[in-house]
Amino acid sequence: MDPDIVFKAANLASSALVALSALAELFSNGGFKQLVVTGYLLALAGATASLEFTPPHDILSANAPFLFNFLGRGITLIFAGALIIGTSVRLPFFPLYDWAETDPILH
Repeated sequence: MDPDIVFKAANLASSALVALSALAELFSNGGFKQLVVTGYLLALAGATASLEFTPPHDILSANAPFLFNFLGRGITLIFAGALIIGTSVRLPFFPLYDWAETDPILH
């Protein structure tokens, strides 16, 4: 099997999952904050998917060069996943999270 086809399928699948997860979060939680996060994630998914169908745009080349290599795309997808998980899941096992919730200086 051609590696280019595998990479293209993986990129399209990850873009589709980011877009579907963002839309699911928008309809389940709502609110202005979730609207902004959903807009960012949909723009990211659209930019990633567009790289598979069209030649790189000048706007993406100038403003998002990290999307043109595997490491940059991987870190970006990890960040997108953290945004999706962070809006719907509380992490009680993470000690700094609990500390930030109870610290009187931060509130």
